[in-house]
Amino acid sequence: TLSKDIGFITTDGFSIDFAGLTGQVHAAAMSPDGTRYAVIFSDPFTGGATNQMTVIDLATGSEDTLSLLAPTNDGSALDIVQFADAIDFTPDGRSVIYDAFVSLPVTNGLPFTGWTLFRYDLDTRTIGTLIDLNDGLDFGNPVMANTRSDLITYEVIPKATGISEIFAASLSTGAVHQIAQLQETNLVAVPSFTGDDSGIVYSWRDNNATRGSLFIQ
Repeated sequence: TLSKDIGFITTDGFSIDFAGLTGQVHAAAMSPDGTRYAVIFSDPFTGGATNQMTVIDLATGSEDTLSLLAPTNDGSALDIVQFADAIDFTPDGRSVIYDAFVSLPVTNGLPFTGWTLFRYDLDTRTIGTLIDLNDGLDFGNPVMANTRSDLITYEVIPKATGISEIFAASLSTGAVHQIAQLQETNLVAVPSFTGDDSGIVYSWRDNNATRGSLFIQ
């Protein structure tokens, strides 16, 4: 929420409750069965997001906090994730998908920075990279499908243009399809699936609307 809290709102819009964590929450997600919550807390000093994720399991009463390290090809992990942002559960509630800003030191030069996507397996407590860092592209705002654990939508922003492109991909086959492209720089579409996964809804600036419009593809 705007107050950096966790809000619970009924689908009819008539009731909303808060967790009482004002100023402490950057992002949160709930598993489809409502038993697990994933939270990226705000840094108490800077107010920005952190590079840690806390998972609360209501069924077991447990709370687990993990530093979001970046995995490497040799099986080790690097502490190069500066902070995470958008998070979402897979439909089976076993994994959390998230985007993160990464800063990778390089020899005799400025650090290599960018946004990319990761997957955290809650059962094994392991992190995998969904998309490798790219010097020309940023990846963000990932959202999983509601009925399929292998279907994902996300945004790709070429650093040269700053214009967001919406993609859908299959994590099982590797198939990737572009859905739409915004027409202005420095805007995000924040895509998500319809309830039956038959379409993707995203925001688009509409000069005829007060704030913008929602489109479905």
